[in-house]
Amino acid sequence: MVNDYNQDLCGGWTRDDIEDENAVIAERLANSLKPFGNLAELDLTPNAASELDAIACQLQEKGVRTRRYIRKLPSCALLVQNLDCCQPGTFGELFDLEVCM
Repeated sequence: MVNDYNQDLCGGWTRDDIEDENAVIAERLANSLKPFGNLAELDLTPNAASELDAIACQLQEKGVRTRRYIRKLPSCALLVQNLDCCQPGTFGELFDLEVCM
């Protein structure tokens, strides 16, 4: 599961060729191609929370563990809906670093 594409989906930067990063992260988690991820939506629309709730349900059906929470951006009053997701297993099971050597 360690690969460059997963690193592109870690939130450190964005790629212009990925239109909906949350959808790509959710798809890779559901297909066991990504060990963990964070999906986030600015709470600007009434359906921001329901979209992440629906994704959480879909991932839970695939055995992915999820945690929902809301955080406030420190620089302003905006709220961010968050969904943390992780494949079940231990660190060694999720990250076989010997394969990368």
